[in-house]
Amino acid sequence: MSRTLDEANREITRVREMPYGLARSQAAERQVRLVDAEGPDAARAYALGTLVEAYQWGGEVDRSFVAFARLLRWWDEHPEHFDAHDTHGMFWSFKWMISGLADFPTVPAEQIDRTLADMERRYALAGNGMDAVVYERFAWARQRGAADVEDAYQAWIATPRDDFSQCEACDPGDRAAWLIATDRVEEGIRLIERTLTENPSCASEPADMLSYLAEAYLDTGRPRDAARAHRQAVAALAQAESDMVGARGRRVRLLARGGQVDRALRAIEADQQYLTGGDTPYSRLAFGRLVGSATHVLREAGHGERAVRLTAVPAATVAELDDWLRAQVDALAAQFDARNGTPSESESVARAWSARPAADALDLDVLPRGLATATPGGPSLSAPLDAGLLDGLA
Repeated sequence: MSRTLDEANREITRVREMPYGLARSQAAERQVRLVDAEGPDAARAYALGTLVEAYQWGGEVDRSFVAFARLLRWWDEHPEHFDAHDTHGMFWSFKWMISGLADFPTVPAEQIDRTLADMERRYALAGNGMDAVVYERFAWARQRGAADVEDAYQAWIATPRDDFSQCEACDPGDRAAWLIATDRVEEGIRLIERTLTENPSCASEPADMLSYLAEAYLDTGRPRDAARAHRQAVAALAQAESDMVGARGRRVRLLARGGQVDRALRAIEADQQYLTGGDTPYSRLAFGRLVGSATHVLREAGHGERAVRLTAVPAATVAELDDWLRAQVDALAAQFDARNGTPSESESVARAWSARPAADALDLDVLPRGLATATPGGPSLSAPLDAGLLDGLA
């Protein structure tokens, strides 16, 4: 017996309430099969959108491309079967497709450019704002090391926010990351500090911005503030979704550069699955490059023979892991550079393996009570955390 639209929507909604992972993805697949076999057609957009999201956040980004292509084709053929929620979800998912395609070096740059152009065309036809399009153009320029990336950044921050903008946590986090990466560190720090006073929260924040803030504090001579931000980043990371390889890798690099050798090694061991796994090839490159920066620092400081307990990597010491990581990320970087037509990724790898210890040691043995502010009366982070929560992680 075929389901009514209300019955189908209720079952699909129950899938959306499941935690991301294999079980949710399989349940979403089942809902798409049921709609395909029995209808109703009016539930197909909701089912396909649910499947796209399940793949995207459940560690199967590559599978989301085909599901999204089906969703887009259904929109072209039968827009009358999309309600307001379905329509918004489809246009929102377009953003995931751009970043997802860019994370696979086998996807040609021309295909990513065409997809971006199609996104812009469809947004314009629908009367949507252009903030998401301009942001994705900046993110793609940043990833491939385009000469006009700063122009793309300025175009993004000059574009008004709209219904398809990044959330109010991700937006300033990404701006601050670019500012810090381009030697505008104090400006990036101030932006993150202002944002944290608003208690931002989403799938990746505030864990991501806190990891940037901790490193920025350490590099600007504020080790106590770095320790506070680091501990909060670790606590936030436990609540985040997706693989979060950037925040995890920055944690390892911070610990190594801050002289916390034992903690750095424990962090590597705790997150070792991302050395060979991760949601995408770019995730593996990003994590490997960050951890490689840490192993380089540790090795140069005389810790090359320290043992590291790994199961999926043929390395038993810091030096062996350092060598293995360099070979892995060099190969991945070369693949991305060939696709992108720039040496950007290989240059970034070279910078990672030239990292130096921080000028100030990171003291994590005593949990600081307060956080010094950048300016008198400026923002501070929240109250002290229970140190026991972070045992073995911080």
